[in-house]
Amino acid sequence: MLDVLIIDHDAHTTSYIEKYIRLYVPHTQVIGTATSSTNAVAVLLNATPQVVIINAKSSILQCHTYNNAMLATGCTQICTTTHSNMYKLATTSNQKITMPIPIVPAVLHNILSTLLLTIYKTQAYIPLHKIVLTTITGLQVCNTNTIIRCHASNNYTYIRTTGILGNIIVSNTLKLYELLLAASGFRRVHQSHLINRQYIAQYIPEHGGTALLTTGCAIPISIRKKSHFLKQWNALE
Repeated sequence: MLDVLIIDHDAHTTSYIEKYIRLYVPHTQVIGTATSSTNAVAVLLNATPQVVIINAKSSILQCHTYNNAMLATGCTQICTTTHSNMYKLATTSNQKITMPIPIVPAVLHNILSTLLLTIYKTQAYIPLHKIVLTTITGLQVCNTNTIIRCHASNNYTYIRTTGILGNIIVSNTLKLYELLLAASGFRRVHQSHLINRQYIAQYIPEHGGTALLTTGCAIPISIRKKSHFLKQWNALE
């Protein structure tokens, strides 16, 4: 879970950003809002958020106490601006990102998902019951227990579900979903395949190893992933 602090002198703006986060980024939680440098520093030091979203024109950015608190906590800072229609990751050690206002849901989701992927590399995985998928037609909320498997194709991921969503194409790599879904029973068994453990019906050892899913689909197990898969498979039996 990604913990976020929102800072803006305008309470309406903080409410607006918080609403969009709750709607479109379920693996993120807003742990506080602040309208002054004093409040911001208090939340930073006591709640230690991983991400701070702040107005790029805010005078708080010039506050030495705030900047020292940011350095102490190591947060990533997202600056909202009405003068940018792009967002980018800075190459400096203190990561800064710009995000356009009004908020574009797909941009907000992609920024926070990218940060979550980075943070998950060093922190314990947390089970997610829902994720937001960035499809070619917009954002789609999906229950994780309805996802059968994910299949990589270049920089896209094909997600097969049991629900009314059916098969979904998303513009994110398989690595993102491997990290997001690691604690929800999903396992990467091949460079191109991520499967939901609850849909595995049988393991077939012939031809290098294959996982047969309840849908009848056969997924190859790579040599590098085989020993880890067998340990988990044996634990299930």
